[in-house]
Amino acid sequence: MISWLTALDTRASGWTILMRLLVGLIVFVPEGIQKLVFRDRPGCSRSSAQK
Repeated sequence: MISWLTALDTRASGWTILMRLLVGLIVFVPEGIQKLVFRDRPGCSRSSAQK
């Protein structure tokens, strides 16, 4: 079993980690909230495929 410290160990600079966190907070969190709020609307997010 892998421990959390081993899984989160990185040699990336602090700026790289900060950018990854910002992208997650700015892009993926609002998309997830939007999918939860507008469940009945197909195609309510950018990541969904339009048919």
